[in-house]
Amino acid sequence: MLSPTTLRLDSDVKKSASEVAAEMGLSLSSVMNVLLRQFANDKGFAVPPRVASSERSKEGPKTFFDMTPAEIEAACKKAVAERDGNPTMDYVTRLDKDTGRIIKKYKDGRVEYVLT
Repeated sequence: MLSPTTLRLDSDVKKSASEVAAEMGLSLSSVMNVLLRQFANDKGFAVPPRVASSERSKEGPKTFFDMTPAEIEAACKKAVAERDGNPTMDYVTRLDKDTGRIIKKYKDGRVEYVLT
């Protein structure tokens, strides 16, 4: 059963949210129902609310969400430069030339056929 409810929203938030909802073929009311249902199921926010990054202390490591695109790119380049130069797996995945099936070939010689 639907229950009429009044919400106070910033006009620019309502406008942009309505436009996105319309692009998805949804009404703003449908979007609010989904969000509130998720909030009720999760017993809170799906993503923890946080203080805006400009208001947060400059102490401690930045998270992905605090970084600029240039900082993200630099962090990715640093991670690539510092990673193990030759990462290894316990097995390789191949196509068996005789059966045409996908196999996992382990370092110790075992072969496992992957169900398809």
